[in-house]
Amino acid sequence: MRRVLTPGRLCGLSALALAALSPAAARADEDTAWLAARSRLYFYLDPEARALDPNAPTAIGMFSLAGAEGAMRAEASGWVGHGPGGVIEDPDGASIITGDVRTLLVRYATRRYWVNGGRMLTPLGTTDMETLDGVAGGVHLGGIDLAAVAARQGPDPREAFGDAWVFGGSIGGEFADAWRLSLAGRHRRYDDTNPETQFTARAGYYPSATFDVTARATAAVENTALAEARVDATKRLNDDLAFGGFVQRNDLRAMLPPDELLAVFAHDDRSEAGARADWVVLPSVATRAEVAAVYGEDRTLAGAGRLGADWRPGNGTIITADGEERLDPSEVRTTLRTALRTPFSAETSGTFELVGDRANNARETRWNGAGRVGVVYNPFDAWSFYTALESGVGDAFPNGRLGGMLFVEYAAGAPVRWGGLP
Repeated sequence: MRRVLTPGRLCGLSALALAALSPAAARADEDTAWLAARSRLYFYLDPEARALDPNAPTAIGMFSLAGAEGAMRAEASGWVGHGPGGVIEDPDGASIITGDVRTLLVRYATRRYWVNGGRMLTPLGTTDMETLDGVAGGVHLGGIDLAAVAARQGPDPREAFGDAWVFGGSIGGEFADAWRLSLAGRHRRYDDTNPETQFTARAGYYPSATFDVTARATAAVENTALAEARVDATKRLNDDLAFGGFVQRNDLRAMLPPDELLAVFAHDDRSEAGARADWVVLPSVATRAEVAAVYGEDRTLAGAGRLGADWRPGNGTIITADGEERLDPSEVRTTLRTALRTPFSAETSGTFELVGDRANNARETRWNGAGRVGVVYNPFDAWSFYTALESGVGDAFPNGRLGGMLFVEYAAGAPVRWGGLP
């Protein structure tokens, strides 16, 4: 899977909530009408204090426009970035502005079938969202869902109709009231290198409202290997207490074609098993915990533990905190996070976030911290604004870090709110 790591690939993920087009969305109400315009802007207030990369872009913005009238829908989303020369594939060393279009499509959907045409983000045939230029469609037949996609794709999303053909599809449905089964496949054939084919099978068993088991497995055909497999089980004892467990196997090399450069650096296959618990201690306090053991040729006797809590003291205030400890033979890493959101008035809320990370190995100890404070403002129906300042200190920010964010959203009747909520 050849890909160029650009700001668009990093920032375009924020548009997934708007651009995710699944067969289930095809059965939305056909008489709805809505319009949404959303934008996000991240910028450095001190361009000389770069985080991680001294050549990082000075500003990155994302946008999305979408509207629907009955069964018809149109959508566009993308990103734009500005940075010093050499950052975004500019050999001349001049300051440049660049970007790409993440989605640009028209969709027609009824309760029975749907079809997309244009540039789209879709997980059809695989487990990851990918940008494709082509057509996709699906149909709902009783309890069976069928979907397919045929498109072109390239390593650089700024280039339309790239160097690979992509064909994928899925079939799934509900059986015997308690089972949900599906099978998906994706075949990618490059113009100048080896093809890639993967199949993903999923199964879910839901015998009651308090117990379920889900499983999925992905196999890479050309590598004749099991790329990923995972089984989850959850038991809810009551409304306040639930336990779960999981077993997972990953082999990153099997996800990559044999001639892919990254295959040389991929970790050996890894197995992981763990247990988790969710407990509502009080009506306003929910806690969660998870422990996991990891085994792999490069991670013998590794593991991880996580603890978290959510507190809603009233008046719309939300306070969250969580911590994670990761252990392997060469390093111990601790991460702590906390966040607060509280309303000041009917139209205004404030946010505060902190994150700290400490990594300790035989040679050195590294630590980093970052904080963010922001304000949410909803002056009118369908309008939302969020602005924030953030700073960072530590080994990753030798010159300090000071940045800002601005989210603007207009969503009149849109089905999912996005932006404005940190």
